[in-house]
Amino acid sequence: MRFSAFVFMILLVGCGLEPSEPSVRHFSVSDRPDPAHNSRNSIDYWGVYQGTVPCADCAGIEMTLVIHENDTYERFLKYLGKGDSEMIEQRGSFEWNEAGSAITLEERHGSTKYRVGETALLQLDTEGEVITGDLADKYVLEKR
Repeated sequence: MRFSAFVFMILLVGCGLEPSEPSVRHFSVSDRPDPAHNSRNSIDYWGVYQGTVPCADCAGIEMTLVIHENDTYERFLKYLGKGDSEMIEQRGSFEWNEAGSAITLEERHGSTKYRVGETALLQLDTEGEVITGDLADKYVLEKR
């Protein structure tokens, strides 16, 4: 009797250790991001952002970008390693993309795009895509 009880316990415990069927997760509406919430309407994006971004013919570009709530900006650039480089000041307006996640600074000779995050701006390429490669992490302006 003891032996059969022992075997029964082993079988009972052993059955509990068998792999179970993988559970299928059902997605509900709450699992998807709410399209009504984006960088434009959910975070305090305005403020001062600073960083040094890569430069093709200098040691880097020291940048301060001030974003205002009225869709205007001020940008201050200093090219490093180019002698006595003066501070360049730029002012203008910016536009949000349709998703409300990125802004485009309108400039005299083109534009610059940034993805807007909680505490930083991530510079995007001319197509609005994230910059990749060895220097990708250098295209970030931190909020001060």
